[in-house]
Amino acid sequence: MINYTIPSNGNVKINVTNSFGVNVGEILNEQKSAGTYNFIYDASGLLPDIYYLTLATENYRKTIKMVLMKE
Repeated sequence: MINYTIPSNGNVKINVTNSFGVNVGEILNEQKSAGTYNFIYDASGLLPDIYYLTLATENYRKTIKMVLMKE
């Protein structure tokens, strides 16, 4: 589950890159109103590794590290 808050209306992009910096998926690229949102990211098609999720708006960018482990 990924939660995020947008302080003002605008375009929101969320991308996932692998540990080599290769973009493995664009989760979101659309206009959003100010507010709090959440979604479930289905990583079933990815291999176990370290991934980086980047949320970007016109005035803000944040990257978080995700560790994907599978049995």
